[in-house]
Amino acid sequence: GSPVAPPEFVREARAELSTREEQLRWIHSSLSDAESRRVFNDLMSYRLTGDYRFMESYVTRLSDQYFEPFLGALNDSTFVDCGGFDGDTTEEFVRRYPQYRKVFLFEPSATNIDKAKARLDRVRDIEFVPLGVSDHEEVLSFDSGSGSACAVSEMGDSRIRLVSLDHYTDDCFSFVKMDLEGWESRALKGAEHHIQNDKPILAIAVYHHISDFWQIPEFVLSLHPDYKIYLRHYTEGWSESVMYFVP
Repeated sequence: GSPVAPPEFVREARAELSTREEQLRWIHSSLSDAESRRVFNDLMSYRLTGDYRFMESYVTRLSDQYFEPFLGALNDSTFVDCGGFDGDTTEEFVRRYPQYRKVFLFEPSATNIDKAKARLDRVRDIEFVPLGVSDHEEVLSFDSGSGSACAVSEMGDSRIRLVSLDHYTDDCFSFVKMDLEGWESRALKGAEHHIQNDKPILAIAVYHHISDFWQIPEFVLSLHPDYKIYLRHYTEGWSESVMYFVP
């Protein structure tokens, strides 16, 4: 009953979810534990209503984002950080798993990747890749001045080159993280062969588009139907929902 218009994330949910009962029931039943199903129910309820009471049990815990106990031991693993920003996630990865094999850090913003290099200056075996990731090689406009929210945008102030993970390297991947401001589906399609052949753990941000909550698992399970799926959330608002695919 508020005279204030609902925010964009609520308007999007109401428009999208009204015809998606089948997809909602499918992904809910596909989640691998009760905590994932609770998180899913809370997020869908919050996105439909904007009622913050659905988020009362959540806290901001960004240092835990992408690193959950159900992932198991990640020592001797090759980590692919897509949307590496200033190196914060890679820094947490190498702190938690000092016996890692190698890290690929993809970040198309020149400012951000310089910050990542400075932050990780004394860290071994990191390949800094000043490119974005997509389903094929292309050059697009990019909004480079938005910090961690830098994204492909027609109104962008710079041009960036994007590549597919499948064409960039043949190295075997163990763990792939993606937070690409809505570009995750495209990037996953560009990693199809790695997913099929390496069967890595995947930690994929699904909060940018509500349709990603079912479209991303549909694609991943089409490649490997036996992945276990988990969902966790890392803030008190609508952002920072991560879906995990664990072989």
